[in-house]
Amino acid sequence: MADNFQDMYEELISNLYSQSVNKDLGPYSQYKNYLVSPDGTFLGKLTRNKYDSLGIFNPYGTHGSRYSSHSITNPYSNYGSKYSTYSPYNPYAQNPPEIYLNNKLSGRLTVNKYLNNATSPEALFKRILTESQFAY
Repeated sequence: MADNFQDMYEELISNLYSQSVNKDLGPYSQYKNYLVSPDGTFLGKLTRNKYDSLGIFNPYGTHGSRYSSHSITNPYSNYGSKYSTYSPYNPYAQNPPEIYLNNKLSGRLTVNKYLNNATSPEALFKRILTESQFAY
């Protein structure tokens, strides 16, 4: 009976350790570099691959099309309008998109010069087009 208890105990400890090491980083962590609205809406992968269906530079994709409601390039959507609090293009936005790089919150995407830890869309897009981590 002692051996059975020891085996169960070791398996339990192993499972707990495995769960703590493989902690879920969030619902979009499989993408590595991406944008998320503070309301929880996924706004696209940060990749220069214009064929990536989830990429922000795919003009036909959900997150790159200027006609999509989930695109920061749609000037009439909540996420692209210069009047929406969720848009990076509103100079007074209080809730612009969050930038995740390597699955870590790295700042906010906005033209609002008064928000801390903010990057303009122009600066981020230049970075995406030049750094190798955004190739795919």
